[in-house]
Amino acid sequence: MRTTAVLLLATLLSVTEAARRQCAPTKGRPNYGYYPLKAADNIEAVKLDFCAVGTNNIARLNPRLKYPFKAGDYLVVPCKPAKRDCRGGANGIGSYHIVEGDELNPIARDFCTTAERLVQMNPEKIKNKDFIPADVTINVPCAFH
Repeated sequence: MRTTAVLLLATLLSVTEAARRQCAPTKGRPNYGYYPLKAADNIEAVKLDFCAVGTNNIARLNPRLKYPFKAGDYLVVPCKPAKRDCRGGANGIGSYHIVEGDELNPIARDFCTTAERLVQMNPEKIKNKDFIPADVTINVPCAFH
């Protein structure tokens, strides 16, 4: 009985809801905002949360801040609302449940990836990137833990 209870608890705790960081929009600079860095933050996870890679690199957006960043720094980050979130998994891969009316390109943008990458991650579930079935759960990049 005790073993069953422990296994049940471990199973419930292993599937967590990802807690995406939020930013405060800037005035006069659309699509960007501020995020106050916390002591528990991992800068790589912060970058992924805000799709702050490539031309939106965190260091490039914050030239006045000294790297490594520290708790209390207010980082400029890409700040656009994501309609979707994922359920956490392992190794940066989580799941998203497709609902009626979803389209692959907007789903991909919310998870900082491309429609092509989502097709590669889900070959058995997404046969055609222009048509995705509703009520299906797919794998998505999910590093916001």
